[in-house]
Amino acid sequence: MHGKPMLVPNVKKYEEEKDLIENLRSHAEESFRSRFVSVDRLLAQITDLEPEKELSKLCALYNAAIFSDEKLVKENSCDLGHWFSDYLMDNGYHPHISSFLIKEMIISAFPPFTQDREYTPDNIHQTLLRRRRTMEKYLDVNQKGTYLESM
Repeated sequence: MHGKPMLVPNVKKYEEEKDLIENLRSHAEESFRSRFVSVDRLLAQITDLEPEKELSKLCALYNAAIFSDEKLVKENSCDLGHWFSDYLMDNGYHPHISSFLIKEMIISAFPPFTQDREYTPDNIHQTLLRRRRTMEKYLDVNQKGTYLESM
Protein backbone atom coordinates (compact mmCIF):
# COMPACT_ATOMS: atom_id res chain seq x y z
CA MET A 1 0.00 0.00 0.00
CA HIS A 2 2.51 2.64 1.17
CA GLY A 3 0.40 5.58 -0.07
CA LYS A 4 0.51 4.46 -3.69
CA PRO A 5 -2.68 4.00 -5.72
CA MET A 6 -4.07 0.49 -6.00
CA LEU A 7 -3.98 -1.21 -9.36
CA VAL A 8 -7.34 -0.57 -11.02
CA PRO A 9 -8.09 -2.99 -13.84
CA ASN A 10 -10.14 -1.75 -16.77
CA VAL A 11 -13.68 -3.09 -16.90
CA LYS A 12 -14.20 -4.59 -20.32
CA LYS A 13 -17.55 -4.50 -22.04
CA TYR A 14 -19.76 -7.52 -21.42
CA GLU A 15 -19.81 -8.29 -25.16
CA GLU A 16 -16.03 -8.72 -25.03
CA GLU A 17 -16.26 -11.17 -22.14
CA LYS A 18 -19.57 -12.99 -22.50
CA ASP A 19 -17.88 -16.07 -23.95
CA LEU A 20 -15.49 -16.09 -20.98
CA ILE A 21 -18.09 -16.38 -18.20
CA GLU A 22 -17.12 -19.97 -17.38
CA ASN A 23 -13.47 -18.92 -17.32
CA LEU A 24 -14.34 -16.14 -14.84
CA ARG A 25 -16.25 -18.65 -12.73
CA SER A 26 -13.33 -21.10 -12.82
CA HIS A 27 -11.12 -18.44 -11.19
CA ALA A 28 -13.67 -17.46 -8.55
CA GLU A 29 -12.38 -19.73 -5.81
CA GLU A 30 -8.83 -18.47 -6.30
CA SER A 31 -10.05 -14.85 -6.21
CA PHE A 32 -12.20 -15.36 -3.11
CA ARG A 33 -9.35 -17.14 -1.33
CA SER A 34 -6.86 -14.43 -2.27
CA ARG A 35 -9.15 -11.69 -0.95
CA PHE A 36 -9.84 -13.73 2.19
CA VAL A 37 -6.09 -14.08 2.83
CA SER A 38 -5.40 -10.39 2.20
CA VAL A 39 -8.16 -9.41 4.66
CA ASP A 40 -6.70 -11.79 7.25
CA ARG A 41 -3.28 -10.23 6.69
CA LEU A 42 -4.67 -6.73 7.14
CA LEU A 43 -6.62 -7.76 10.26
CA ALA A 44 -3.45 -9.20 11.77
CA GLN A 45 -1.58 -6.01 10.89
CA ILE A 46 -4.10 -3.70 12.57
CA THR A 47 -4.70 -5.76 15.71
CA ASP A 48 -1.91 -4.23 17.77
CA LEU A 49 -1.83 -0.76 16.25
CA GLU A 50 -2.38 2.25 18.46
CA PRO A 51 -5.65 3.79 17.18
CA GLU A 52 -4.80 7.47 17.43
CA LYS A 53 -1.54 7.38 15.52
CA GLU A 54 -0.67 4.17 13.68
CA LEU A 55 -4.18 3.02 12.79
CA SER A 56 -5.20 6.50 11.66
CA LYS A 57 -2.15 6.63 9.41
CA LEU A 58 -2.88 3.16 7.97
CA CYS A 59 -6.52 4.14 7.28
CA ALA A 60 -5.37 7.32 5.55
CA LEU A 61 -2.93 5.34 3.38
CA TYR A 62 -5.56 2.74 2.53
CA ASN A 63 -8.16 5.39 1.64
CA ALA A 64 -5.64 7.25 -0.50
CA ALA A 65 -4.75 4.03 -2.31
CA ILE A 66 -8.40 3.16 -3.00
CA PHE A 67 -9.65 6.62 -3.98
CA SER A 68 -6.55 8.10 -5.59
CA ASP A 69 -8.35 8.96 -8.84
CA GLU A 70 -12.00 9.91 -8.31
CA LYS A 71 -12.68 10.08 -12.06
CA LEU A 72 -11.39 6.52 -12.49
CA VAL A 73 -13.46 5.34 -9.50
CA LYS A 74 -16.63 6.73 -11.12
CA GLU A 75 -15.74 5.51 -14.60
CA ASN A 76 -14.98 1.93 -13.56
CA SER A 77 -18.02 1.79 -11.29
CA CYS A 78 -20.27 2.89 -14.16
CA ASP A 79 -18.58 0.45 -16.55
CA LEU A 80 -19.17 -2.38 -14.08
CA GLY A 81 -22.82 -1.35 -13.79
CA HIS A 82 -23.16 -1.50 -17.58
CA TRP A 83 -21.41 -4.89 -17.64
CA PHE A 84 -23.78 -6.21 -15.00
CA SER A 85 -26.85 -4.82 -16.78
CA ASP A 86 -25.76 -6.37 -20.09
CA TYR A 87 -25.13 -9.68 -18.33
CA LEU A 88 -28.64 -9.60 -16.86
CA MET A 89 -30.22 -8.77 -20.21
CA ASP A 90 -28.26 -11.52 -21.94
CA ASN A 91 -29.33 -14.08 -19.33
CA GLY A 92 -33.08 -13.48 -19.25
CA TYR A 93 -33.47 -11.19 -16.23
CA HIS A 94 -35.14 -8.21 -18.01
CA PRO A 95 -33.88 -5.50 -15.62
CA HIS A 96 -36.02 -2.86 -17.31
CA ILE A 97 -39.19 -4.52 -15.95
CA SER A 98 -37.77 -6.22 -12.85
CA SER A 99 -35.75 -3.43 -11.29
CA PHE A 100 -37.11 -3.85 -7.74
CA LEU A 101 -36.59 -7.60 -7.78
CA ILE A 102 -33.07 -7.23 -9.16
CA LYS A 103 -32.23 -4.58 -6.56
CA GLU A 104 -33.43 -7.00 -3.86
CA MET A 105 -31.29 -9.77 -5.36
CA ILE A 106 -28.25 -7.49 -5.43
CA ILE A 107 -28.83 -6.44 -1.82
CA SER A 108 -29.05 -10.12 -0.84
CA ALA A 109 -25.93 -11.08 -2.78
CA PHE A 110 -23.86 -8.08 -1.65
CA PRO A 111 -24.36 -7.38 2.06
CA PRO A 112 -22.93 -4.05 3.19
CA PHE A 113 -19.44 -3.97 4.62
CA THR A 114 -19.93 -0.43 5.92
CA GLN A 115 -22.05 2.64 5.27
CA ASP A 116 -18.98 4.86 5.64
CA ARG A 117 -17.19 5.97 2.50
CA GLU A 118 -13.73 5.67 4.02
CA TYR A 119 -11.95 3.49 6.52
CA THR A 120 -11.44 5.00 9.97
CA PRO A 121 -9.94 3.65 13.19
CA ASP A 122 -13.53 3.28 14.42
CA ASN A 123 -14.83 1.20 11.51
CA ILE A 124 -11.93 -0.63 9.91
CA HIS A 125 -11.91 -3.72 12.13
CA GLN A 126 -15.66 -4.37 11.85
CA THR A 127 -15.64 -3.58 8.13
CA LEU A 128 -12.83 -6.03 7.47
CA LEU A 129 -14.54 -8.72 9.55
CA ARG A 130 -17.71 -8.29 7.48
CA ARG A 131 -15.68 -8.45 4.27
CA ARG A 132 -13.96 -11.60 5.54
CA ARG A 133 -17.26 -13.31 6.46
CA THR A 134 -18.71 -12.48 3.06
CA MET A 135 -15.65 -13.84 1.23
CA GLU A 136 -15.81 -16.93 3.44
CA LYS A 137 -19.44 -17.51 2.40
CA TYR A 138 -18.65 -17.01 -1.28
CA LEU A 139 -15.69 -19.35 -0.96
CA ASP A 140 -17.85 -21.98 0.75
CA VAL A 141 -20.55 -21.76 -1.93
CA ASN A 142 -17.93 -22.00 -4.64
CA GLN A 143 -16.17 -24.99 -3.09
CA LYS A 144 -19.44 -26.86 -2.65
CA GLY A 145 -20.51 -26.00 -6.16
CA THR A 146 -23.84 -24.82 -4.79
CA TYR A 147 -24.47 -22.07 -7.31
CA LEU A 148 -27.97 -20.77 -7.48
CA GLU A 149 -28.39 -22.44 -10.85
CA SER A 150 -28.26 -25.85 -9.15
CA MET A 151 -31.43 -25.09 -7.21
